[in-house]
Amino acid sequence: MSTKKRFSTAEIRSVALQAAEAILIENGPQAVTLKAVAERIDRTHVNLLHHFGSATGLHEALAEYMAERHCTRIIQAITALNEGRCDVRQMVEELFDSNSEHGGMQLMTWLLLTGNQGKLDPVMQALKDHIDKLAESWGGGEHIVNLAIITHLFAMGDAVIGESITRTFAVPRDRPRDLLTKFVEDWLQATVGRTSGPMPPHAPPKVSLAAE
Repeated sequence: MSTKKRFSTAEIRSVALQAAEAILIENGPQAVTLKAVAERIDRTHVNLLHHFGSATGLHEALAEYMAERHCTRIIQAITALNEGRCDVRQMVEELFDSNSEHGGMQLMTWLLLTGNQGKLDPVMQALKDHIDKLAESWGGGEHIVNLAIITHLFAMGDAVIGESITRTFAVPRDRPRDLLTKFVEDWLQATVGRTSGPMPPHAPPKVSLAAE
């Protein structure tokens, strides 16, 4: 007679979120239910209800789980650029790939369309926390925040409608990546006087992206 493997609270949440992510990728956000996840990990609906409270709680936890991984990946790419270990294009590739992989944009778009904008607050806060740390290392300034807004809107927009819009205008699929790469290179040249190599610490901006 087989017995179910016993998990700690942290372990079952981790296993459940991994299963939820797999379901998201396979079948879309509407398929991510407590029942589906419970079946995937051989647990009961009641058991998952105890850990997440509701389907909405599961979706919120999944968004946070995916956002933290996204933020970590992006900050690693930005740090590599800052230290001269990668160029702007490589950073842009990481940003776009992180947004388009694992169904993250599907989940965020679905939360917005179903009136659950508030569930994205932890995602946005996690991003802000990372950007604040980066801004401190570069001497602060609104220009870092504005750059983060522009690059993420670019990448998120591409993840949602990039394929359709590039097909409509009959341009290469990576055109948005080309445009953002050129923008960031121009910004770095104007801000710190270079587009590659280690960035000077606490570099004061020569120009600002702050709204006039």
